[in-house]
Amino acid sequence: MRSLQTLLLATDFGPATHSLMLITARLARVFGSRVVPLHVVDVHSDSVLVDYYRRQIGQRLMDPLVAAFAEEAVEVAHPVVLTGSVVDQILRKADEIEADMIILGAGHPDDDGTVSSGPNVEAVMQRAHQPVLVIRPETPLALQKILCPFDGSESSLRGLKNAIRLAQAFQAQLQVLSVVPQVNWLTAATEVGSFSNVHEQYSQQWEESFHAALRKTDFGGLNWSSDVRIGSASQEILAAATTMGADLIVMGATGKSGVTRMLLGSTTRRVLRKLPCSLLVVHDEDALQEEMHADDVKVNQLAYEAAMSLLAEQSYEAALRKFDRVLARNPFHIGALEGKAQACEALGQYERAARCHRRAEILRQEN
Repeated sequence: MRSLQTLLLATDFGPATHSLMLITARLARVFGSRVVPLHVVDVHSDSVLVDYYRRQIGQRLMDPLVAAFAEEAVEVAHPVVLTGSVVDQILRKADEIEADMIILGAGHPDDDGTVSSGPNVEAVMQRAHQPVLVIRPETPLALQKILCPFDGSESSLRGLKNAIRLAQAFQAQLQVLSVVPQVNWLTAATEVGSFSNVHEQYSQQWEESFHAALRKTDFGGLNWSSDVRIGSASQEILAAATTMGADLIVMGATGKSGVTRMLLGSTTRRVLRKLPCSLLVVHDEDALQEEMHADDVKVNQLAYEAAMSLLAEQSYEAALRKFDRVLARNPFHIGALEGKAQACEALGQYERAARCHRRAEILRQEN
């Protein structure tokens, strides 16, 4: 699993820009991430002068965004403004900077209050191998309610693990949803191995499998619940999100149903086109770092002790490198954050030190 070291924030300065900045800043503070702002001017001009002036306009629009991140004590890279295909440039930049997550804003609200993500967002989510977070306009900063659809597939299991990590980080309520598909008689009979009451048995078997999987899952003391519905997966996910008042849906890119060989499943595409809230889609790479095993914890503790020894010996650069290794394994290690802050202060890196102190304080308040 990955930690959120680098977040690529791709903005078109649309309606979701404010929510996009706030949620990205919140993630960056909690996980100690660096934010790389990106704006792509969708032009294909042969004129160097036209491209230059369009980039200058984009750069001026970036300045308030960068200033807002600075006020939030978030490490932000120099903003990037590119021209060309929006989707291609976002994916290329994500790979270039080894982004751990791509964050995008959704489009304009429809008359019924839902938001369609738009073709560029769908294409990025279709082709990216990194997790993609789509922020709906007016998304609450706290992300208090998270919905995670789960069908027992490996993809949905990755989604559930990441939903748990996010719910822990934001102290959010988590609801795990299972949707029993409506299948024909032959499919149900084949699955249950019976010829009577096949649909009832199929639903019961599905639900039992769902609850068995949840019993094996470590929710780490979260406030969580489960829900089982019958019908179309996308329709029931949208309905459950509305009923729950979800702030975020977390799901795998593919599942048991639909065209499972495609990078983006049909259910995910349908949810994207009627977004009731923000959406995180996890592909083959997980978004958030998994709990470490006991051996890993011991190794990390030894690394932390070595870093503290180097700090005491005033070997500040070596200590800083060691603290970074500890935090790469466990971004919630408050002691390592404080030690890194001391090393940075000794090296005159006061802004980095302030960010470390700020993040450590946030973690204390949320624990």
